Amino acid sequence: LIQAGSARSVPGILPHARTESWAPAAMADSAARSLFAGAAASVTVRTLEAPLERVKILLQNQISAEVGHRRYNGALDAMIRIQREEGFRAFWRGNLTNCARVLPSSALRFTFMDQFQALAATGLPTPSGGGPPVLPLHRQMLSGALSGALTLSVVYPLDLTRTKLTADMGGERHFSGIVDCIRQTTRKHGWLGNYRGFVVSVAEIAPYTALSLGGYEYFKRLLPVEGEEDWLGWARKAGVGWASGLTGSLVCYPLDTVKRQMMLDGSRGFQSRYDGSVRACVRLLYREGGLATFYRGCLFNALKSAPATGLTLVMNDIFRDFVGLRR
Repeated sequence: LIQAGSARSVPGILPHARTESWAPAAMADSAARSLFAGAAASVTVRTLEAPLERVKILLQNQISAEVGHRRYNGALDAMIRIQREEGFRAFWRGNLTNCARVLPSSALRFTFMDQFQALAATGLPTPSGGGPPVLPLHRQMLSGALSGALTLSVVYPLDLTRTKLTADMGGERHFSGIVDCIRQTTRKHGWLGNYRGFVVSVAEIAPYTALSLGGYEYFKRLLPVEGEEDWLGWARKAGVGWASGLTGSLVCYPLDTVKRQMMLDGSRGFQSRYDGSVRACVRLLYREGGLATFYRGCLFNALKSAPATGLTLVMNDIFRDFVGLRR
């Protein structure tokens, strides 16, 4: 492995490159370590933020809830009613599915990021001091976008299932668990029903991972080298991750709203409003509440997801150190 500290201050340098040959055994070992680090970081953070994630999804999708459901008047009202109507454990409803989704999702995303960074370095000059090539910002962002899109194509059915379980409102549940939710979806819509909303999801996740993951990988290289291993250095990295995650969240949130609407359209407990049409979804949402409809729950999500993204990125670096990979 490249020694810690070598070329660390160069913006955009490949963070996990090896100096030895790319032998299959070495690549497999590196990929396995990367998979573990990404999975461990994301499962830890997702479990901590699960109550806030459930509140966000309920606020985002209550417009499509069954007739008779009394709408939540903001995040505080949602938290109070969830506790009163469903019990404390309901804040983690859908979290097992979410962890089952982020376990491969984050592991694959960080691992694919390594591979796409290596491809993006093609044709770039090697630094005079040795080491891997320097990636400019646009190549880091392209690597992030491709890693997010490829990962989504693998784990999308779990993302859809997690959304349905998390948005399951009220004391009477429509799904008994992960398998039951997938079975009901397949029975009603066929296997392709597990990919409902996939196109708009790719349109949302690609720019989000470009800004959050690609931005973090580039801008953390601009941080001072001095004190990077103490708490202040990790806090600086968390700040870069927070800013990258916040930017991605604010830019992509309207597409996230449309994605969740398409996922839940016509499923149990939700009305069928769009007949699978993204255009109909956008038009109807705008007609009912204007531009503000697409940002419903956005502030709450920004307060939740931006710190979570920053923490996940930093914890991934910590776990990479633990398993002997370059950050």
